[in-house]
Amino acid sequence: MVIDLCTPEKSARKVGAMIHKTYIKRESIIDLCSPELMILFEDVKPKSPPAKSVKVAVAPGTVGIFSVYQAVDEAEAAIYAREEALGYRWKKAQSEKDNYGQLKKRTYRCNCYYTHTPIHAVNIDPSDHRQGKTVKTNCKAHVNVNRKGSQWVITTAVWDHNHARQIPEGAPIRRRPTKEQKAIISSLATSSSSRFTRGQLATVMKTQTGTLLEPRQIGNIMGQSRREARQEVESLGGSMHAI
Repeated sequence: MVIDLCTPEKSARKVGAMIHKTYIKRESIIDLCSPELMILFEDVKPKSPPAKSVKVAVAPGTVGIFSVYQAVDEAEAAIYAREEALGYRWKKAQSEKDNYGQLKKRTYRCNCYYTHTPIHAVNIDPSDHRQGKTVKTNCKAHVNVNRKGSQWVITTAVWDHNHARQIPEGAPIRRRPTKEQKAIISSLATSSSSRFTRGQLATVMKTQTGTLLEPRQIGNIMGQSRREARQEVESLGGSMHAI
């Protein structure tokens, strides 16, 4: 077999005064320079394999990017539970709505996000300024939850914190009181037949379903309910005896 790079079908060579013609069979030549064959080579292009669709699946129970939930409250509970197990508290941050006023995106952030900027009165000497404390460390940990049709999907998940855990190991986790808990405490705190103390209300709330409230949470709800009831009475003309 002869690999012919640039030689025509019939090659001639001159040795001394004699010309010897060499004839080579067509079927034993691999021609790489003929114009016709070059066109054929240009037309032949390797076929790339068909693209395969890649489906990203998240393991059940795992909270991360592409996790799917049926409701935004379900996604919120999953995010809070994941971070509370590690000792961090989270809260709702920004929310976005569509043109119809429906919620389409919600961002959850660590409780330590943002940077606190102290503000002091100009007439107070700087040496007398109160040195307050804050939990704000400008933590960048956050999660974005977007609505996709009728479901909610986590599209961004940043779990890195720049501070130590907020919840000590083994300590109870303080959660916000629910609407039902607020209603029970408010109705008992403003009862006209008897005046309940904070300890009595704490005993009552232990028998109810939901998260366990701290004494100061119960006290805050009691104080707010009684203050609103007192303002309502004053707006009607005075005390109950005057009415």
